[in-house]
Amino acid sequence: MSKLRTPEVSGSKRRDGSRREITCGAVTQAIANVEVRTATILERHGSGAFAGHHEILGVLTEEYYEVVYAVHNKERGSLQDELLDLAAACVKALASLQGPFK
Repeated sequence: MSKLRTPEVSGSKRRDGSRREITCGAVTQAIANVEVRTATILERHGSGAFAGHHEILGVLTEEYYEVVYAVHNKERGSLQDELLDLAAACVKALASLQGPFK
């Protein structure tokens, strides 16, 4: 598996107040990082599907609150990690709903 890459950026807005544009390369890298994090989570915690909607909600809510905490504490590196955890949990949730299952 490839390693996660962290782009260095100074903020989401330019000095004139306009937003920076997201490149296709940045989107591709973000998706690759989510794939790596999802694989890591499945290796660490097993590939068992979520048991149902309530378990999905519980896991996603927990990950969301970790994102909120990282934002409020202005922890940039932590924010990226928590967003990856949330995205990976969403991927696992979708896979749990879609199947097919072994």
